[in-house]
Amino acid sequence: MFLSKSKLGRAGLAVVGALSLVFGLESEAHASTWFVHDNMEGVPPWSFDGGGPHSGAWSTTQYYSPVRSAYLTAGYNAWSTVGRMVNIPTGLTTCNAEFLVRVATPQPLVIEVIDPVTWTYLAYTSVEISTVNSWRIATGDNFSIPSGRNVYVRATINSIQIAYVDDMYVWCQ
Repeated sequence: MFLSKSKLGRAGLAVVGALSLVFGLESEAHASTWFVHDNMEGVPPWSFDGGGPHSGAWSTTQYYSPVRSAYLTAGYNAWSTVGRMVNIPTGLTTCNAEFLVRVATPQPLVIEVIDPVTWTYLAYTSVEISTVNSWRIATGDNFSIPSGRNVYVRATINSIQIAYVDDMYVWCQ
């Protein structure tokens, strides 16, 4: 059986799309929009941080895709976060970030976008997650940056909270 050029092209695009979902590759959606999708499979470039009694680890019991998520806990007056660097290509200046999150009790998730050179916020969004025991999208505020700049994107919980965080998207135009 032979594939036509159009079927072969569609099959090639499907393979590239599947690989980007599995390996968190950066992709162009179309000429004026760029995005990165990372399914947080527990390999670098992700890192955990926090203050006070907290923890951050990879979970294989609760996940959206494919087999892991970040598990964050924060005790009284504490915070816990998972984040990574993202390089925004030249020519794009407006972006936003999204995470999938699952919680057992209603609580906020903070989406932070930080300039790693000055460690100042480019965006700080507290998103109330009111639906429990189900994966929900938490979307941060738009942020503007100079073209070609690295940003540090992270999801954070605060005082007496537990959350599973999976699949990060950063969209830019």
